[in-house]
Amino acid sequence: MRGTRLKDLREGRRRTQQDVAEAVGVHVSRVGAWERGEGLYKSSVNRLAEFFGVDPGWLETGEGNPEPAAANGDFLDGLHQLEKRVDRVDQLLDDLSNALAEDRRWQQVEDRLNFLSEQMRNYAVQAIDEDEVGGSPKWSPIDLTPGEPKP
Repeated sequence: MRGTRLKDLREGRRRTQQDVAEAVGVHVSRVGAWERGEGLYKSSVNRLAEFFGVDPGWLETGEGNPEPAAANGDFLDGLHQLEKRVDRVDQLLDDLSNALAEDRRWQQVEDRLNFLSEQMRNYAVQAIDEDEVGGSPKWSPIDLTPGEPKP
């Protein structure tokens, strides 16, 4: 009985008779009558089906899928669009991961160059100190800091 389907649908969607009445433009007592199976005409079925987002044929007969065919297609289209967006986000994450890995490699190169620079600076200072202890210096200080070369 379509009145029972209407009541079950309304209660399943946690709607009051007042909510339904306001949505389809009737008095609340009319919704109660429909749920008892009284005076539910085709035009009313269509308005109710539109409000609840169900197939009018299902609401009237109880047969078939309660979801309208267009809504099922829209859902699948939406699901396909969502899948495309997830794939795009995955690609962007891969790109970001690769960029970060590249940055880490450059950071490692910079760290290694800084280490080598410090080692060369220490070696030069040590060589100068040793030469000065023995007499005349054989080494001149080298400025290994970044920037313009010193004359």
